[in-house]
Amino acid sequence: GGGGARASVQLGTRLDGYFEDTNKWYPGTVVEVVKPGTYRMIFDDDDETQVNVSSNDWRLREGSPPHDNAEIRRRIKQRAETIKDEDEAEARATEAEARA
Repeated sequence: GGGGARASVQLGTRLDGYFEDTNKWYPGTVVEVVKPGTYRMIFDDDDETQVNVSSNDWRLREGSPPHDNAEIRRRIKQRAETIKDEDEAEARATEAEARA
């Protein structure tokens, strides 16, 4: 099932998403961990979507190299920096509250 996939999914993880309307699996790359089990993905055709990997419509791309698309790499890096900035801002706010 999808449970095993969830544990090792992180930024840059390659996943396949299954679409019933076309009856096909499509490869993509995780660009954001929204919360455990929920990820924002960019597919190799540059379509972007949020996914819940606990559904059976997702699977890890075993042994798949990261998608070598400069735009996707740039977006992953940008997203990671945004998350880091948000985390740092939150930590500063928490610190300020603790001192107040």
